[in-house]
Amino acid sequence: MLRPLRSSPAPSRLGALRGAVACEYRMQVRRPVVWILIGVLGAWVLRVNMDSVAAGMEGVEAEVGAWAWLLQVFTPIAVGVLLADRFARDRRSHVDEILESTPAADWVRLLGKYLGATAATLTPMLLVYVVGLAWLATQVPDPGMVARLAVPAFLVVNLPGLLFVAAYSVCCPIVMKVPLYQFLFVGYWFWGNLMPPQIMPTLRDTWLAPIGWVAEGAFFHPFADGSAPAWTVADAIASMALLLAGAAAALIAGVIALRLQRARA
Repeated sequence: MLRPLRSSPAPSRLGALRGAVACEYRMQVRRPVVWILIGVLGAWVLRVNMDSVAAGMEGVEAEVGAWAWLLQVFTPIAVGVLLADRFARDRRSHVDEILESTPAADWVRLLGKYLGATAATLTPMLLVYVVGLAWLATQVPDPGMVARLAVPAFLVVNLPGLLFVAAYSVCCPIVMKVPLYQFLFVGYWFWGNLMPPQIMPTLRDTWLAPIGWVAEGAFFHPFADGSAPAWTVADAIASMALLLAGAAAALIAGVIALRLQRARA
């Protein structure tokens, strides 16, 4: 006797998330502007770092930390600007209509977009980082130490701030125009991370600055000349925790905004 056909089970949320991450990564990493913009910025920062090292070495540990931080000074601007149009591009290409017809939850769509597009945008940045480390390894007496410090430096100096920037760059344009967000974001970056507090109140010397120099100063000690506050490991941990909590808050707000938009549609 023939058995009735069973309908195939709906894809698990984890499977849907993996699919969303892979799809977003492929779409973003294939954009030429991602490679051009970050490549040009990275080449300039690499040149600056070469000149800095040529002017005088401060020890392998400090030089690795300084390279990670130098990459964090301007590259996040490109990351934020490039990620800001993810939802807008979906609307223009009507991909959002297809995605909304799937059973995937709003948080799966948003988290998949965030993780996939962020990973793709960071891919050229990581390549620049590796090239800079490879060059630095040829300039120091202990290349092995450069290799040992490479991953920890990126994880503590760069990644928390980049995840913070990426979360707001993906989520804020849900409720505002992309050009407006990009303008405000660039202004925020220069004010909150590069503006000296002696000129005007700024977040630069606080735990909330995603530029990464709290962790750099705490773990790699490159500011022995007193040009920056004497950050401690506790300061670095608090800063990273606040940045990651801020990223999580942006994603939660993004999910709420998506649900409100769907309810009004």
